[in-house]
Amino acid sequence: MLRSKAALLGIIALALGLSSQTLGLASTTTTLASGGTTTTVATLATTTTLLSVATTTTVVKSQATRPSTGASFNQLMTNLWNAILTNDRKAADSLFFPLSGYLKLKVTASPAYDWRTRLLGLFNIDLATYHRNLTAGKVASLVSISFNPSYAQWIPKGACENNIGFWHMPGPRFVYVQNGVTRSVGVFSLISWHGNWYFIHLGPSPHTSTGGMFYAPARGPGRVGPPGGC
Repeated sequence: MLRSKAALLGIIALALGLSSQTLGLASTTTTLASGGTTTTVATLATTTTLLSVATTTTVVKSQATRPSTGASFNQLMTNLWNAILTNDRKAADSLFFPLSGYLKLKVTASPAYDWRTRLLGLFNIDLATYHRNLTAGKVASLVSISFNPSYAQWIPKGACENNIGFWHMPGPRFVYVQNGVTRSVGVFSLISWHGNWYFIHLGPSPHTSTGGMFYAPARGPGRVGPPGGC
């Protein structure tokens, strides 16, 4: 009986994926002597543990939620910088505006085709160009991220062939030192999806070359922006 109860509790815990303390079952015996007759009485002691289920709640932000321009924005830019230096296309693509969002955002005839061939395709071509420039000679060392939070602008539904509104951030910059010289280069733009920033153009848009483009390089910190656009 003891074994069957312990086994049953163990099966329940495993089936539910629960974490618990040790389930303890123990027995004690008491010997009673009476008139030359010995009687053994077994008593059962049980330890009961309450099992709790861990739950995770995902909060989906409204599309109108203004994305952060604080530490998380700097981290996003730093993640792209690291992907550029290591030429890690997979890491960079994970920071790019998602296809699922673009299908809802755009009113063009073939948004999936446009996303793959034009947007992501040019982003990857530009990524290779940034990698070549920032690793030529001595590998560049990031000094700071430069951007103007006030340039973040809500783009309403109907503007720029978009079916829903979104936030747009133009022209943040990487400031870096390479071969002993302080330089900078821009990222053309980011847009939002449900309160999070994603890269949409690394080099300039419209893209005036079939090859990769290095957006607004400058000696020194350069200038962020310009504001506007979508």
